[in-house]
Amino acid sequence: MNFPQSLNMQILSVFGEEKKVLQKMDELFFSFSFLEKDIQEFKAAVAEACINAIEHGNLENKDLPILIKITLTEQMATCTVCDRGSGFPSIKQTDFNFDRGWGLKIIESFVDHWTMDKPLVDDFSFCITFEKSFNNFKG
Repeated sequence: MNFPQSLNMQILSVFGEEKKVLQKMDELFFSFSFLEKDIQEFKAAVAEACINAIEHGNLENKDLPILIKITLTEQMATCTVCDRGSGFPSIKQTDFNFDRGWGLKIIESFVDHWTMDKPLVDDFSFCITFEKSFNNFKG
């Protein structure tokens, strides 16, 4: 298998669209021997980021797309999810002492590192990017 492998797609801002991303991820991961636990944790983080973009970023406006970019190398999976929302104030990754933000806490619990930015690229105004190491292979 040649690396890197990538998946680039857009979904509508409608709950349930994240399942299309997960299906494509299953196809992407099919030929790899990564541990199922690692794959499922990464997929959970991707699904949560998509749901956050649908609900909070694009405010469930079905006319606004969400961009998802996933890159897979021999040891790392990276995902960027972009929406057209305004984002949220910068917070430390472990500072979740507020009533909202549980989606970020879920993402943080399944990945090694995450960042957010406002790229203003291709009409998308907010992105979250996260990485997960895939150092273990099933035998």
